[in-house]
Amino acid sequence: MSSAKAIGVDLVEISRIRAIHKRHGKKFFDRVLTRAEQAYCLTRGDPYPSIAARVAAKESVAKALGVGIGEHLRWTSISIENLPSGAPQVILDVAGKKMLKKLRAKKVLLSLSHTGDISIAMAVLK
Repeated sequence: MSSAKAIGVDLVEISRIRAIHKRHGKKFFDRVLTRAEQAYCLTRGDPYPSIAARVAAKESVAKALGVGIGEHLRWTSISIENLPSGAPQVILDVAGKKMLKKLRAKKVLLSLSHTGDISIAMAVLK
């Protein structure tokens, strides 16, 4: 089994995501979430824990790739979608795939969780 190439972790306060959405509306969702992510999150009874988990996931993936969200990756460069089993999977755009290849990694493993007011994500490049 190959060893990890890099890891990233991030946590996000759910109340912060709720407050940003209340200030900026759908513009916020369009900036940070892909259409697939919006479709998934907005079907949840309370979408904010799932949105916060995706924001944390995107940050953790960017950290594992050795960059931040901004110059090299956009929020929508990383999409967090669910397999039929419910497990999250990372979908990268062309820029993200180039970074993954540069680090000699083949995939991104991801774990998400949320409780109370915190969502957390950990990404491991393999």
